[in-house]
Amino acid sequence: MQSRSRIVERFAGNNDRSICANCRSAPLSPEESLPPHRSLLDRPPSIIEFPAVTHAAYLIAQPNPDNPIDHPEMDSSSSENDRPQLLKYPYLQYPTLIRGSYCLMGLDHEVGYPYCSVVGHDGGAAGLSEAKAAMKFSTFLGSAAALAGALTAASAAPTLLARDATSNSTATNATSSQQVPVVDLVYAQYQGFYNETLNYNTYLGIRFAAPPVGSLRFQLPQEPEKNSSVGVVNATQFPPMCAQTINHNPNQTYAQQSSSIMGVEDCLFLNVYTPANATSSDELPVLVWIHGGGYGQGSAPHDLSVLTRQFGGNAIIVTIQYRLGVFGFVSSAEIMKKGTPNAGIYDQTAALKWVQEHIGDFGGDRDAVSIWGESAGGGSVMLQVMAYDGTLGNSLFRGAISDSPYLPQQFDYDDYVPSVNYYKIAEQVDCLYSSDIFDCLVNADFDALLNASNVVSYQSAPGQWGWLPVTDGNLVAKRPTQQLLEGRVNGEYLFVGNNAHEGNLFVPQNLSSTQEVFDFVHTAFPNLDNATITRLLEYYPEPEDSDELYISQADRANTIYADSTFVCPAYWMAQAYPEGNAYKYTFNVLPGLHSTELAYVLPGQGVSQPIGPLNSANVTVDEAFGGSVTSFVRSFDPNTHSLIRDAPTWEPYTAENDWSERVFNSTASGTSIILNNQTPRSLDVRCTFWRSIATIVPE
Repeated sequence: MQSRSRIVERFAGNNDRSICANCRSAPLSPEESLPPHRSLLDRPPSIIEFPAVTHAAYLIAQPNPDNPIDHPEMDSSSSENDRPQLLKYPYLQYPTLIRGSYCLMGLDHEVGYPYCSVVGHDGGAAGLSEAKAAMKFSTFLGSAAALAGALTAASAAPTLLARDATSNSTATNATSSQQVPVVDLVYAQYQGFYNETLNYNTYLGIRFAAPPVGSLRFQLPQEPEKNSSVGVVNATQFPPMCAQTINHNPNQTYAQQSSSIMGVEDCLFLNVYTPANATSSDELPVLVWIHGGGYGQGSAPHDLSVLTRQFGGNAIIVTIQYRLGVFGFVSSAEIMKKGTPNAGIYDQTAALKWVQEHIGDFGGDRDAVSIWGESAGGGSVMLQVMAYDGTLGNSLFRGAISDSPYLPQQFDYDDYVPSVNYYKIAEQVDCLYSSDIFDCLVNADFDALLNASNVVSYQSAPGQWGWLPVTDGNLVAKRPTQQLLEGRVNGEYLFVGNNAHEGNLFVPQNLSSTQEVFDFVHTAFPNLDNATITRLLEYYPEPEDSDELYISQADRANTIYADSTFVCPAYWMAQAYPEGNAYKYTFNVLPGLHSTELAYVLPGQGVSQPIGPLNSANVTVDEAFGGSVTSFVRSFDPNTHSLIRDAPTWEPYTAENDWSERVFNSTASGTSIILNNQTPRSLDVRCTFWRSIATIVPE
């Protein structure tokens, strides 16, 4: 298998092996192609430079590298008709807006789909240097889960990476010298800064738990120590990221490059955005954002101040961090005995407890908290909804928003897979033959352990990470398919949904036969035997017999992966809540890929723009979808503050309403529409089958 160490760099305008200055798509050469089924984890990357410009430059990644399509850079005056057309099947050719950032881009010659991550927002030499450094110490954020996290980060924030562990960049919005109140949290005092443009006070890098280092590695999060001698802490810089697991190739020599890229172990911080004039008596609704990234990547340095525009100054926003990779999700019988599995999920719960205790000091209402996440963030919301077997009620939150809830294989804490990964980690850091493996790992060098985390995750199945939540019998008491069926959930209201084409970014797109689909399923779900896969494919018939559910073998595999991992979990969550308290959606605005809906909740953050008018009211998708989200946060009802005037009421997801859900769609001409639609019976049948084999998958 080809090493991923070779970096393809461009920036000469006529280089035929990259994307030129006018955004022309160019192929990777045939010798750079990789075997099928491994492309998600091993592919040659390129660094692509996009100049800092005031308008958006479109980048088209072609599914057929032998037939690139030229198109000019487009300015704000370009008409809709000038823009490149999208392919209906499969959704591989689509525009991505990049604003003054550096992008790690690869196009697999054999599989034929793009991947991209914004790694540096700085439009100058520093950003390019950071992007190159990211390539030198490792591969591109190469698994599909990494792509999901990267897209999430790119859409949610102008800055994906903190600049330095000790000197991070401040928020990018205009600030003022206006005095910001000091918030006394008993254990520490924090003073943020005033955003004059948004009229919000921002507090960055608030510690919500003790540093999980030394003897606290792999342990439950602990309350921060009181430290009155420090004085007032300057809360104007984003905190360092938690250590990032990025599927490092074991055949490459890895060296720690920069904590601003790889993250640190002392990382349990959160950020708070609050209206400038908010007082403790205001009792504003609160939204807590849990980032995605496959439980291996992501961070809270997402500048979500843009959401304050959506709320009109009537809500508080909190973004949190949690341990990732081996630091947050290593598991085995020994970990259970001497530490804790699911440390990263416990970190999230600790942050939510912090919100309950302290958000009143910022003007928030502890009884009006909603939690929100996408992909692994949506999966985290699902696990918080299930936490402690659903016995917490409204004690931590009332509302839950879960976009594309990620449900990977969820093993028991001492099952074969997590146990093997535990011993692989021990082997990587020379602890395997120690008299006390756990103690040896606790005292292992941080860089060595992080490198081992990357190596082990690299060896995981396509579309999976090596470090995932497990069933621990406590916080994660049961498998989601089991507990959600029982209706044992926390919180009172749910806003949940999925995109129309969730699987395309996670599945090799060169599959052309039933046998290749069979082989992919066996690779992605290794616990399924041949007889079970054969039964599974009966629920996903040949394309010509699928009633246009899909029209190719590749899209057949897309649908299989999407149903198991994102789509069915969304329906299971919606069905778990008391009738009348859940709202379900499907997002089908082109291209309808995993994470693209975030651009319409966080407008102007880099991956999309409104697509035409919405009905006669001329409401854009940003206003329709984003407005529904913000309405839910303010009132636990997506209709109350909605900007949609001509659309039918978004009914709760109930049997009485014929399991009606909201569909956000767009026509071939680019006009956006919304409607209510009944959940297809065929999907219910497919999800019922997945639930019937859930103990085998397991999920």
